[in-house]
Amino acid sequence: LDPAAFRQLLRAERRFLDLVVALDAAAAEAADQAERLRLELEAAETLERDLGHVGDAARRYAALFDRHPERRELATRARTAYGLANEPIYALAILDRELKLIAETPSSPRAQVELAQLKIVKGELLLQAGADAEAEAEFLHALITTPRIGRAHAALADGYKKRNDLAGALEHLIAAADAPDLEPMRAAACAVDAADVLLVEGDSE
Repeated sequence: LDPAAFRQLLRAERRFLDLVVALDAAAAEAADQAERLRLELEAAETLERDLGHVGDAARRYAALFDRHPERRELATRARTAYGLANEPIYALAILDRELKLIAETPSSPRAQVELAQLKIVKGELLLQAGADAEAEAEFLHALITTPRIGRAHAALADGYKKRNDLAGALEHLIAAADAPDLEPMRAAACAVDAADVLLVEGDSE
């Protein structure tokens, strides 16, 4: 079998660790840089998707981003994988580089929306890292430029509920339930939470 056919056989037989080894070997021998990147990406994706080794995949994506800093999708993959691996500090380091790349591009409405979305991601990662106050500041900053971001409102509502600030939580729960970007199930959950908060506030009066 030639190497490509052998890799297909390994995938068909679900021998994923052997497949990663074969992909690494093929990438090391590849003379074409685009082909090398394709093989390295497939190896990282196999680690993440088929083997569940999300942290290892994140480190591979991050190394690829180091080599190809113009490829923002590699940064996104690394950051997302680090977050799933519960390594928010590394994810935040990647995110800061993404924010810097956006800051270096010409300003546009699309760039502003993207910046606001990344601010929310930063807030979520800060929450994951236990930095609640810094996370809240990121969510509030994002809402200044883009008021109807449901993820920011939902996260702020959770923070206010932790502090037992029901009035503050209610405001953001209602905004989250009405926001166009929130997935339907999460929006419905925010609406239910808002109703529960209203009941609690009514009982306390």
